[in-house]
This record gives sequence, structure tokens and C-alpha cells, in this order.
Amino acid sequence: MAKGSDKVVITAIIGNALVTISKFIGWFITRSSSMFAEAIHSAADTANQILLLIGLKSSRKGPSKLFPWGTGQAQYVWNLISAMGIFFIGFGFTTYHGVHTLFHPSEKGEENLVLNLSILFIALVIEGYAFIVAYKEASKQKGKYSWKEFLKISDDPTTIGVLFEDAIAVTGIIVAFLCIGLSHYFNSSVPDAVGSILIGILLGFMAIFLAYINSILLIGPSVHKTKVEEIKSFIESYPYIKSIQALKTVVLGSGRLHLSMDIEIYGEQIIDREQIQKDANALRNGEDAAKILVKTSERSIRIVGEIINKLEIEIQQKFPDIGMIELELH
Repeated sequence: MAKGSDKVVITAIIGNALVTISKFIGWFITRSSSMFAEAIHSAADTANQILLLIGLKSSRKGPSKLFPWGTGQAQYVWNLISAMGIFFIGFGFTTYHGVHTLFHPSEKGEENLVLNLSILFIALVIEGYAFIVAYKEASKQKGKYSWKEFLKISDDPTTIGVLFEDAIAVTGIIVAFLCIGLSHYFNSSVPDAVGSILIGILLGFMAIFLAYINSILLIGPSVHKTKVEEIKSFIESYPYIKSIQALKTVVLGSGRLHLSMDIEIYGEQIIDREQIQKDANALRNGEDAAKILVKTSERSIRIVGEIINKLEIEIQQKFPDIGMIELELH
């Protein structure tokens, strides 16, 4: 699993913690609904990213008696928990507060504007930096694929999740900035309340997106068909392989795959013709036929085992993310 994901998450945690504190101070002084929504937004992001970090650490434990294939999917469990928290706390509480303020408006004080906008500007700088860090890491992981393809094939939703959260955070700050400005201009709490509701909707959308991608990975999907074709083509190019009867992949965690396949090999490729000739001469010379045939069978089994071992090694060298291989011969 890429250590770049750790950097992205830790940067986001530090940035969001600082932003959360500043926004709550601003809300406590100004009582702005949009500022409160943004404070809850940042608090939810901070808590969410702490859960993402716990998930990253938990997913790196190796195989054990209890978890013979490792704990790679623990990352998706924690990500799913964080998405649920964002939905119920971020979306639910923030939207409720905005609706409540909309129907129970309060007077806006002119002295609040500079403080609110100053806090939001600082938050925009910090969130913008965190977004750039996440974007660079995601771009590195994306490689040659388009963003649409990357979202389909990626098995690391942590970096994608943080990138998405940071993008939503920057958008939320802009919404709050505009709505607070409109509230000041019209001397009305209505735009401020609407801003809170819009930020809540953004949080709800983000939570549903994170829950969706992590639930799919938690179920254990196959890798993208492009990667499956790459694996299949590589195996078919192996000189001993006659055909692939079946090939399946399952995502075990970020950067870890389980490959199972049924293959048919060329029988003539595993025959040691020189040794067969020696055995034939021995039989003609009257040596014990049963003994010779037992040695021939043992030698064939050993050769097949060596071919399989070599194939597995070469597959894992070509595709390091394949951690487990199950192979059946036909």
C-alpha cells in the first residue's frame, strides 16, 4: 500500500483540525449559520480522516490464523463507518441547523463580516493546500488512466476519498463566503441559512459517494477488466500454457489481489525426452518395469510442480499486487 496515502491523510487531519478550531471560534463570536455549518463540516472531515488513518494502519496487518488472507479490507470497513458518520452528523445536523435558522431568522451584525471572511480565507488556504497534496498523490496513482477509469479500477479509496472531501471542503468554503456576504449585503439571515443547507447537501452527497465505493470494495469485486486482460495475456504467453479455462480476481485490500485460475498445460512440454529414452533402453535391457515407471511418474509430477512454482513467481514479479494465487491444472 502506498505510503503516499498516509501523507495525504495526515496532512488533511492537521489542516482540518486547525480549520475546525478557527471556524468554531468564528461561529461562537458571530453565530453565523454558514460558519456553523462549515465548522461541523470541518469537524466531520477531521473525524472522518482519523478513521481513514485507523483503517490504513489496520489494513497492513499480515496473514494470521484468524485472517489467513490478511486484513486489507479493514480499510474499507473504517471508510464505510466514516461515511456513515459524515451522513448522520455532517449532513443531518448541518441541514437541520440551516432549516431551523431559515424559519427562525436572527439579525446579522455588521461587525461579524470581517471576522467571518477572514476565518474563511484562512480555511481556504489550508484546505486548498490539503487538496493539492491529495491531488498530486491521486494523479501519481492514476498513472496512464483517465480520471473516470481511475475511479473504476482503483482499490485505494482513501486517497480518492480525501481528494473528494478536500474538493467538497473548498466548495463549501466558497458557498459560505458568498452566503455570508449576501447576508451582510441584504442584512438578512436567509442567505446564511441557505448556505448551511447547501453545505449539508454537499456533505450528504460526499457521504453517499464514499459509502458506495467502499461498500463495493468490501464485498470483494474483481479488478477492472483491463487489468484482468493484462494478467490473462501474460499467462497465455507462458510457453507451457495451452489454455486458460477460468480466471478470477478478487480485491483483498489496497494493492492486494487474490488470483485463482484453471489452466491446461502442454503435456509434451514437460516430458524429458532424453530421460524417457534412457528408461526405454533400461526396459529393453530387462530392468524392473514397475520401478522405472514409478520414477517416471515421480519425475513428471516434480516437473509440473517446478513449472507451477516458476509461473507463480513470474506472475507476482510482473504483478506485485497479486498476493495470493490459486491454480488448478486440467
